[in-house]
Amino acid sequence: MLVTVKEIRPVADTYYTGVNAQIEVVSVLKGKSSPGELLEFEPHTITNCSFKFEKGGTYLVFAYKEGDKFSVYDCSWSGDITYKSVKEDIKKIRKYMRKHKMG
Repeated sequence: MLVTVKEIRPVADTYYTGVNAQIEVVSVLKGKSSPGELLEFEPHTITNCSFKFEKGGTYLVFAYKEGDKFSVYDCSWSGDITYKSVKEDIKKIRKYMRKHKMG
Protein backbone atom coordinates (compact mmCIF):
# COMPACT_ATOMS: atom_id res chain seq x y z
CA MET A 1 0.00 0.00 0.00
CA LEU A 2 0.99 3.62 -0.35
CA VAL A 3 0.89 5.55 2.91
CA THR A 4 1.59 9.01 4.30
CA VAL A 5 2.99 9.41 7.81
CA LYS A 6 0.76 11.52 10.04
CA GLU A 7 2.65 11.17 13.30
CA ILE A 8 5.84 9.62 14.64
CA ARG A 9 5.31 7.81 17.95
CA PRO A 10 8.07 7.79 20.60
CA VAL A 11 9.71 4.50 21.53
CA ALA A 12 10.61 3.94 25.18
CA ASP A 13 14.19 3.13 26.11
CA THR A 14 15.72 3.46 22.65
CA TYR A 15 17.24 6.15 20.46
CA TYR A 16 15.63 4.88 17.26
CA THR A 17 13.09 7.37 15.94
CA GLY A 18 10.56 6.83 13.21
CA VAL A 19 10.03 3.13 13.83
CA ASN A 20 6.59 3.71 15.42
CA ALA A 21 4.18 5.78 13.38
CA GLN A 22 0.56 6.55 12.70
CA ILE A 23 0.03 6.44 8.96
CA GLU A 24 -2.81 7.22 6.59
CA VAL A 25 -3.50 4.87 3.72
CA VAL A 26 -3.26 6.69 0.37
CA SER A 27 -3.98 3.70 -1.87
CA VAL A 28 -4.03 -0.05 -1.57
CA LEU A 29 -2.28 -2.24 -4.10
CA LYS A 30 -3.26 -5.44 -2.32
CA GLY A 31 -4.93 -6.06 1.01
CA LYS A 32 -7.97 -5.12 3.02
CA SER A 33 -7.13 -1.57 4.12
CA SER A 34 -8.93 1.42 2.61
CA PRO A 35 -7.74 4.86 1.49
CA GLY A 36 -8.07 7.36 4.34
CA GLU A 37 -7.77 4.66 7.01
CA LEU A 38 -5.37 5.44 9.88
CA LEU A 39 -3.08 2.57 10.91
CA GLU A 40 -0.53 2.12 13.68
CA PHE A 41 2.88 0.80 12.68
CA GLU A 42 5.41 -0.75 15.06
CA PRO A 43 8.51 -2.77 14.16
CA HIS A 44 8.58 -6.48 14.93
CA THR A 45 12.08 -5.82 16.34
CA ILE A 46 13.95 -2.58 16.92
CA THR A 47 17.42 -2.50 15.40
CA ASN A 48 19.45 -0.18 13.22
CA CYS A 49 17.90 -2.06 10.26
CA SER A 50 14.30 -1.33 11.30
CA PHE A 51 12.24 0.53 8.70
CA LYS A 52 12.06 4.20 9.72
CA PHE A 53 9.31 6.65 8.80
CA GLU A 54 9.54 10.44 8.61
CA LYS A 55 6.56 12.63 9.42
CA GLY A 56 4.90 13.79 6.20
CA GLY A 57 6.74 11.19 4.12
CA THR A 58 4.92 8.99 1.62
CA TYR A 59 5.99 5.38 1.30
CA LEU A 60 5.32 2.16 -0.52
CA VAL A 61 5.05 -0.40 2.28
CA PHE A 62 4.87 -4.15 2.18
CA ALA A 63 3.18 -4.53 5.55
CA TYR A 64 1.81 -7.33 7.62
CA LYS A 65 -0.65 -7.16 10.48
CA GLU A 66 0.15 -8.44 13.95
CA GLY A 67 -2.83 -8.04 16.29
CA ASP A 68 -4.08 -4.49 15.77
CA LYS A 69 -0.67 -3.13 14.66
CA PHE A 70 1.11 -3.23 11.32
CA SER A 71 4.82 -3.83 10.71
CA VAL A 72 7.29 -3.67 7.87
CA TYR A 73 10.01 -6.30 7.66
CA ASP A 74 13.50 -4.83 7.89
CA CYS A 75 14.59 -6.08 4.48
CA SER A 76 11.33 -5.63 2.56
CA TRP A 77 11.00 -3.71 -0.69
CA SER A 78 9.34 -0.85 1.22
CA GLY A 79 10.67 2.63 0.58
CA ASP A 80 10.18 6.34 0.11
CA ILE A 81 8.22 7.04 -3.08
CA THR A 82 10.50 9.94 -3.98
CA TYR A 83 13.18 7.36 -4.87
CA LYS A 84 13.27 6.46 -8.56
CA SER A 85 13.59 2.73 -7.80
CA VAL A 86 10.47 2.79 -5.61
CA LYS A 87 8.49 4.64 -8.30
CA GLU A 88 9.56 1.95 -10.77
CA ASP A 89 8.51 -0.78 -8.30
CA ILE A 90 5.04 0.79 -8.01
CA LYS A 91 4.67 0.81 -11.80
CA LYS A 92 5.76 -2.83 -12.02
CA ILE A 93 3.36 -3.89 -9.26
CA ARG A 94 0.42 -2.10 -10.89
CA LYS A 95 1.28 -3.58 -14.29
CA TYR A 96 1.52 -7.07 -12.82
CA MET A 97 -1.78 -6.68 -10.99
CA ARG A 98 -3.58 -5.44 -14.13
CA LYS A 99 -2.15 -8.33 -16.15
CA HIS A 100 -3.27 -10.87 -13.56
CA LYS A 101 -6.55 -9.08 -12.73
CA MET A 102 -5.64 -8.59 -9.08
CA GLY A 103 -6.67 -5.87 -6.64
